[in-house]
Amino acid sequence: MRRMIIFVTSFAVLAAPCLFAQVTATGDTAGAAAQYKLANVVARVNGHVITDDLLYQRLFRLHGAQVLGQMISEMLVEDEARAQSIEIPEKDLDARFAEFTHGFATPADLENWLRQQGLRREDVKAQLRLGMLQEGIVTHARGLSVTPEEVAAFFEQNKDRLGTPEHYRLRHILLASQAEAEEALIALQAGADFAKLAALKSQDAATKDAGGDLGFLTLAALAPELQQALAELPV
Repeated sequence: MRRMIIFVTSFAVLAAPCLFAQVTATGDTAGAAAQYKLANVVARVNGHVITDDLLYQRLFRLHGAQVLGQMISEMLVEDEARAQSIEIPEKDLDARFAEFTHGFATPADLENWLRQQGLRREDVKAQLRLGMLQEGIVTHARGLSVTPEEVAAFFEQNKDRLGTPEHYRLRHILLASQAEAEEALIALQAGADFAKLAALKSQDAATKDAGGDLGFLTLAALAPELQQALAELPV
Protein backbone atom coordinates (compact mmCIF):
# COMPACT_ATOMS: atom_id res chain seq x y z
CA MET A 1 0.00 0.00 0.00
CA ARG A 2 1.45 3.38 -1.00
CA ARG A 3 1.46 6.05 1.61
CA MET A 4 1.45 9.78 1.02
CA ILE A 5 2.99 12.14 3.55
CA ILE A 6 1.63 15.69 3.51
CA PHE A 7 3.56 18.45 5.24
CA VAL A 8 1.35 21.20 6.59
CA THR A 9 2.66 24.57 7.78
CA SER A 10 0.86 27.61 9.09
CA PHE A 11 3.76 29.94 8.25
CA ALA A 12 2.17 31.34 5.09
CA VAL A 13 -1.01 32.16 6.95
CA LEU A 14 0.81 33.80 9.84
CA ALA A 15 3.36 35.68 7.78
CA ALA A 16 0.93 36.96 5.17
CA PRO A 17 -2.48 37.85 6.69
CA CYS A 18 -4.88 38.97 4.02
CA LEU A 19 -8.17 40.70 3.41
CA PHE A 20 -10.63 40.88 0.53
CA ALA A 21 -10.66 44.30 -1.13
CA GLN A 22 -13.77 45.15 -3.10
CA VAL A 23 -13.27 46.54 -6.59
CA THR A 24 -16.47 47.74 -8.28
CA ALA A 25 -16.48 47.69 -12.06
CA THR A 26 -17.97 50.81 -13.65
CA GLY A 27 -19.83 50.83 -16.92
CA ASP A 28 -23.12 51.56 -18.66
CA THR A 29 -24.99 48.70 -17.02
CA ALA A 30 -26.90 49.49 -13.87
CA GLY A 31 -25.91 46.30 -12.15
CA ALA A 32 -22.14 46.72 -12.06
CA ALA A 33 -20.43 43.51 -11.02
CA ALA A 34 -18.39 43.57 -7.82
CA GLN A 35 -15.06 41.82 -8.04
CA TYR A 36 -12.82 40.85 -5.18
CA LYS A 37 -9.11 40.48 -5.04
CA LEU A 38 -6.82 39.17 -2.33
CA ALA A 39 -4.74 41.86 -0.64
CA ASN A 40 -1.80 40.99 1.61
CA VAL A 41 -1.56 42.97 4.83
CA VAL A 42 2.04 43.94 5.59
CA ALA A 43 1.33 46.02 8.73
CA ARG A 44 -1.46 46.91 11.18
CA VAL A 45 -1.40 50.27 12.97
CA ASN A 46 -4.05 51.15 15.58
CA GLY A 47 -6.72 49.24 13.73
CA HIS A 48 -5.60 50.46 10.29
CA VAL A 49 -4.04 48.16 7.72
CA ILE A 50 -1.29 48.74 5.18
CA THR A 51 -1.55 46.41 2.21
CA ASP A 52 1.22 45.44 -0.16
CA ASP A 53 -0.53 47.45 -2.89
CA LEU A 54 -0.28 50.66 -0.85
CA LEU A 55 3.34 49.92 -0.02
CA TYR A 56 4.26 49.22 -3.64
CA GLN A 57 2.47 52.37 -4.83
CA ARG A 58 4.52 54.49 -2.43
CA LEU A 59 7.76 52.76 -3.38
CA PHE A 60 7.04 53.14 -7.09
CA ARG A 61 6.27 56.84 -6.69
CA LEU A 62 9.52 57.44 -4.80
CA HIS A 63 11.92 55.12 -6.63
CA GLY A 64 10.02 53.65 -9.55
CA ALA A 65 11.57 55.76 -12.33
CA GLN A 66 15.11 54.96 -11.21
CA VAL A 67 14.49 51.24 -10.80
CA LEU A 68 12.55 51.06 -14.07
CA GLY A 69 15.38 52.77 -15.94
CA GLN A 70 17.86 50.34 -14.44
CA MET A 71 15.75 47.33 -15.43
CA ILE A 72 15.40 48.65 -19.01
CA SER A 73 19.17 49.15 -19.26
CA GLU A 74 19.81 45.63 -17.98
CA MET A 75 17.44 44.12 -20.57
CA LEU A 76 19.08 46.12 -23.36
CA VAL A 77 22.52 44.88 -22.31
CA GLU A 78 21.30 41.29 -22.13
CA ASP A 79 19.70 41.53 -25.59
CA GLU A 80 22.76 43.13 -27.18
CA ALA A 81 25.09 40.58 -25.60
CA ARG A 82 22.88 37.78 -26.91
CA ALA A 83 22.86 39.33 -30.39
CA GLN A 84 26.67 39.45 -30.36
CA SER A 85 26.94 35.92 -28.91
CA ILE A 86 28.75 37.24 -25.85
CA GLU A 87 28.70 34.88 -22.88
CA ILE A 88 30.39 35.05 -19.49
CA PRO A 89 31.85 31.68 -18.41
CA GLU A 90 31.06 30.78 -14.82
CA LYS A 91 34.75 30.49 -13.95
CA ASP A 92 35.35 34.07 -15.15
CA LEU A 93 32.43 35.34 -13.09
CA ASP A 94 33.72 33.47 -10.03
CA ALA A 95 37.15 35.06 -10.55
CA ARG A 96 35.62 38.54 -10.79
CA PHE A 97 33.61 37.90 -7.62
CA ALA A 98 36.77 36.74 -5.86
CA GLU A 99 38.44 40.02 -6.86
CA PHE A 100 35.48 41.90 -5.42
CA THR A 101 35.66 40.06 -2.09
CA HIS A 102 39.38 40.89 -1.73
CA GLY A 103 38.27 44.38 -0.77
CA PHE A 104 36.97 43.04 2.56
CA ALA A 105 39.29 42.17 5.41
CA THR A 106 37.34 39.09 6.49
CA PRO A 107 34.36 37.02 5.27
CA ALA A 108 32.42 38.48 8.21
CA ASP A 109 33.03 42.00 6.89
CA LEU A 110 31.62 40.94 3.52
CA GLU A 111 28.52 39.45 5.13
CA ASN A 112 27.97 42.58 7.22
CA TRP A 113 28.21 44.76 4.11
CA LEU A 114 25.73 42.55 2.25
CA ARG A 115 23.27 42.81 5.14
CA GLN A 116 23.63 46.60 5.29
CA GLN A 117 22.99 46.87 1.55
CA GLY A 118 20.13 44.37 1.60
CA LEU A 119 21.93 42.23 -0.95
CA ARG A 120 22.75 38.57 -1.43
CA ARG A 121 25.87 37.14 -3.03
CA GLU A 122 23.72 36.25 -6.04
CA ASP A 123 22.73 39.91 -6.43
CA VAL A 124 26.36 41.03 -6.43
CA LYS A 125 27.28 38.34 -8.95
CA ALA A 126 24.40 39.42 -11.19
CA GLN A 127 25.69 43.01 -11.21
CA LEU A 128 29.25 41.86 -11.85
CA ARG A 129 28.05 39.70 -14.74
CA LEU A 130 26.17 42.66 -16.21
CA GLY A 131 29.31 44.76 -16.04
CA MET A 132 31.31 42.03 -17.77
CA LEU A 133 28.68 41.84 -20.52
CA GLN A 134 28.96 45.61 -21.02
CA GLU A 135 32.73 45.29 -21.26
CA GLY A 136 32.32 42.55 -23.86
CA ILE A 137 29.86 44.63 -25.89
CA VAL A 138 32.17 47.65 -25.99
CA THR A 139 35.21 45.51 -26.79
CA HIS A 140 33.35 43.77 -29.61
CA ALA A 141 31.88 47.00 -31.01
CA ARG A 142 35.27 48.75 -31.13
CA GLY A 143 37.17 45.73 -32.34
CA LEU A 144 39.48 45.84 -29.34
CA SER A 145 41.88 43.06 -28.51
CA VAL A 146 44.08 43.33 -25.43
CA THR A 147 46.35 40.54 -24.25
CA PRO A 148 47.12 39.83 -20.57
CA GLU A 149 50.73 40.78 -21.30
CA GLU A 150 49.64 44.20 -22.54
CA VAL A 151 47.52 44.70 -19.45
CA ALA A 152 50.46 43.81 -17.17
CA ALA A 153 52.81 46.12 -19.07
CA PHE A 154 50.35 49.02 -18.89
CA PHE A 155 49.91 48.52 -15.16
CA GLU A 156 53.66 48.49 -14.57
CA GLN A 157 54.01 51.75 -16.50
CA ASN A 158 51.16 53.39 -14.54
CA LYS A 159 51.57 51.72 -11.17
CA ASP A 160 51.76 54.99 -9.23
CA ARG A 161 48.43 56.11 -10.68
CA LEU A 162 46.59 52.79 -10.69
CA GLY A 163 48.17 50.85 -7.86
CA THR A 164 46.95 50.73 -4.26
CA PRO A 165 49.46 51.84 -1.58
CA GLU A 166 50.54 49.19 0.89
CA HIS A 167 48.23 49.06 3.91
CA TYR A 168 48.86 47.75 7.40
CA ARG A 169 46.28 46.37 9.79
CA LEU A 170 47.23 47.25 13.34
CA ARG A 171 45.99 46.58 16.86
CA HIS A 172 47.04 48.71 19.81
CA ILE A 173 46.51 49.09 23.54
CA LEU A 174 46.55 52.69 24.75
CA LEU A 175 47.61 53.01 28.38
CA ALA A 176 48.01 55.92 30.77
CA SER A 177 51.57 55.27 31.94
CA GLN A 178 54.80 53.51 31.15
CA ALA A 179 54.29 51.27 34.19
CA GLU A 180 50.90 50.09 32.93
CA ALA A 181 52.40 49.47 29.49
CA GLU A 182 55.17 47.33 30.96
CA GLU A 183 52.61 45.30 32.95
CA ALA A 184 50.58 44.74 29.79
CA LEU A 185 53.70 43.69 27.90
CA ILE A 186 54.56 41.13 30.59
CA ALA A 187 51.03 39.74 30.38
CA LEU A 188 51.25 39.45 26.59
CA GLN A 189 54.64 37.77 26.73
CA ALA A 190 53.12 35.29 29.21
CA GLY A 191 50.45 34.38 26.63
CA ALA A 192 47.58 36.79 27.34
CA ASP A 193 45.16 37.35 24.44
CA PHE A 194 45.89 40.75 22.86
CA ALA A 195 42.25 41.52 21.94
CA LYS A 196 40.94 40.60 25.40
CA LEU A 197 43.64 42.63 27.09
CA ALA A 198 42.82 45.63 24.90
CA ALA A 199 39.13 45.37 25.79
CA LEU A 200 40.03 45.21 29.47
CA LYS A 201 42.86 47.77 29.75
CA SER A 202 42.95 50.11 26.73
CA GLN A 203 42.14 53.81 27.25
CA ASP A 204 41.09 54.13 23.58
CA ALA A 205 37.29 53.97 23.80
CA ALA A 206 36.97 53.90 20.00
CA THR A 207 38.90 50.64 19.56
CA LYS A 208 38.96 48.78 22.88
CA ASP A 209 35.73 46.86 22.23
CA ALA A 210 37.16 45.76 18.86
CA GLY A 211 40.26 44.36 20.53
CA GLY A 212 42.30 47.48 19.77
CA ASP A 213 41.82 47.06 16.00
CA LEU A 214 42.80 50.24 14.12
CA GLY A 215 41.81 48.78 10.74
CA PHE A 216 43.86 49.10 7.55
CA LEU A 217 46.07 52.19 7.37
CA THR A 218 48.78 53.46 5.04
CA LEU A 219 52.21 54.24 6.44
CA ALA A 220 51.68 57.95 5.76
CA ALA A 221 48.56 57.97 7.95
CA LEU A 222 50.49 56.85 11.02
CA ALA A 223 52.28 58.96 13.60
CA PRO A 224 56.10 58.84 13.35
CA GLU A 225 56.30 56.78 16.56
CA LEU A 226 53.97 54.16 15.10
CA GLN A 227 55.86 54.15 11.81
CA GLN A 228 59.08 53.39 13.67
CA ALA A 229 57.45 50.66 15.76
CA LEU A 230 55.84 49.18 12.67
CA ALA A 231 59.21 48.86 10.94
CA GLU A 232 60.40 46.62 13.79
CA LEU A 233 57.30 44.42 14.06
CA PRO A 234 57.01 40.99 12.41
CA VAL A 235 53.97 40.36 10.24
